[in-house]
Amino acid sequence: MKDLLGIYKSTVEKIFEGFGLDGAYGEIDIKDNIEWTATNESVHWIEDDDEYANDVLSGPNTDGEYTIFYVDNGCGDRFYQIFKNSLYKEDLEV
Repeated sequence: MKDLLGIYKSTVEKIFEGFGLDGAYGEIDIKDNIEWTATNESVHWIEDDDEYANDVLSGPNTDGEYTIFYVDNGCGDRFYQIFKNSLYKEDLEV
């Protein structure tokens, strides 16, 4: 278990560093297989025929292929979300 925890910690640190977020920490929700859109205030996506949105607290930060936001889901949960840039849709029906 010690080895797995070390790998996990290292991986999360490298993900944040890849987005220029050195020293960041927290939960990461990866949405790399869904279409999404964003405004200055919120990020939106459709999953299982339902629309979802989270308020953007900071970001976006991008590495070229992916975009990360720090979000609030309106229920008191704050976390990071990563979206795949090739699935961004400016005209997503939300």
